[in-house]
Amino acid sequence: MIIRDHLDAALERGNRPFLHFEDRTLTFAEYVALCRASGGAWAEAGVRQGDFGAVLLPNSPEFLATFHGLVSTGGVMVPMNTRYVPDEAAYVLEHSGAKVLLTDREHYERMIAPIRSRLTKLERVLLLDGEGDEDFRALLEADLPAPRPKIDPEDVAVVLYTSGTTGNPKGSLTPQAHFVINGTALNRAIDLDADGVHMTVLPLFHQNAETTTTGALIAGCRLVIAPRFSRRGFWDDVERFGVTHAGYLGSIIPLLDKLEDPRERDSTLRVMWGAGLSPEAQVRLEERWGVIFIEMFGMTETGMDTVNPIHGERRLGSCGLPVEGKNVRIVDENDNEVPPETPGEIVVQVMPAVTRGYLNDPEATARALRGGWMHTGDMAKRDADGYFYFLDRYKDIIRRSGENMSSAGIEAVVRDHPAVLDAAVVPVPDEIRGEEVKAIVVLREGLSPEDMPPEDLRSWCRERLADYKVPRYVEYRETVERTATGKVRKQQMRGEHGLFPCYDAVEAVWMGRDEVSAR
Repeated sequence: MIIRDHLDAALERGNRPFLHFEDRTLTFAEYVALCRASGGAWAEAGVRQGDFGAVLLPNSPEFLATFHGLVSTGGVMVPMNTRYVPDEAAYVLEHSGAKVLLTDREHYERMIAPIRSRLTKLERVLLLDGEGDEDFRALLEADLPAPRPKIDPEDVAVVLYTSGTTGNPKGSLTPQAHFVINGTALNRAIDLDADGVHMTVLPLFHQNAETTTTGALIAGCRLVIAPRFSRRGFWDDVERFGVTHAGYLGSIIPLLDKLEDPRERDSTLRVMWGAGLSPEAQVRLEERWGVIFIEMFGMTETGMDTVNPIHGERRLGSCGLPVEGKNVRIVDENDNEVPPETPGEIVVQVMPAVTRGYLNDPEATARALRGGWMHTGDMAKRDADGYFYFLDRYKDIIRRSGENMSSAGIEAVVRDHPAVLDAAVVPVPDEIRGEEVKAIVVLREGLSPEDMPPEDLRSWCRERLADYKVPRYVEYRETVERTATGKVRKQQMRGEHGLFPCYDAVEAVWMGRDEVSAR
């Protein structure tokens, strides 16, 4: 099936409430009408089957209706990160060749106006709050007929640009089947049906949120879209809308963990799903919140690949078993499958839900999809029973004195410290050991380094980590820079060790640029 089939089916649910966004509620019938009006508006703007239309908007019902409406007419959506700077926006628009851009006045003035003369392929800009020829709402209200061409499940629906933490982002050619197959699998994995209320706090330009929302449409449940993640507003929305299921990524759980809310234990929330939660935090929060946590593994190009079963044995620290219908392996550098308990790269067999490749980049496509398998660049192992355990991104592995260690695993331990709000772990060059471990730490509000000195953090880590993993360097910052989807910008941080004062917790001295670089 394609996304349009599920929109058609949603009409049968008529006046049941579907979408909640702040003070707005749309029934299934109203939402389908908005999607069809959006498809007609894009067609009137000149986007035909196979054409690319870019969207630069914050979360809103109109954004979601553009996604489901545009791809139902055979158009291809190019969602853009709202935190781009103008040069990044210019790259995506020129690289994709988008004919039409939908944005709002704020993002246009900040991001598009400075580069408008450089955009040689963009034919038209529509504003959600525009006037005259720029007015997208006027096109919506005109309720123009949406084209209904023949669409194949493997036709490209969305170009999802990767985070770009290591250079220019790549545009993943994501088919219709990706959202339908992964949305259906997600519903099954988290036990979501028409009686549930599913909330996403992630930006709608992200694959995770697009799969979540499509899954809610398929399940026929109520969907709550938050404007953005707010640790103080999270429990407000759970209480207000009766949320039963919610996803997480990045720092969402650590931030909620540090904010004890009296409503958290007796809320309607039953299931949270995502990746990156430490086993210690999972045990503690399941008891504290009365919520089941479902850890999984996936990526932009493939969607959800493994998941800890909600019905059956959930193994602590594991990202679960392969999703039904997906073939997942762990291989060595020669693409040979490795034995159980042996670290290697996660690869996913190419199938209709997997990316068609990277836009205008045949070399990257050939590398990633070689041999009929998507090479994720992620390191993991599996046990004898087939459960997978994520270790780290290959590029984020720290190599100290011949020992390979996961920065993600160390980060989880550091974030679990009661005084820590957020953290990142990166390598520091070392002439003797090759690399040393540095923890970049954001303390909870009102705390200072005097309240939690580096040796206290090291003592905490020594009780929970092998000695060679304990951070030697500790650096305190006000924030850890992340992408809009919660990923730490580690590539940038790896090059910043000389730009900030860094505390050598072993020798108890503050290190400057030359001293840190020389170790």
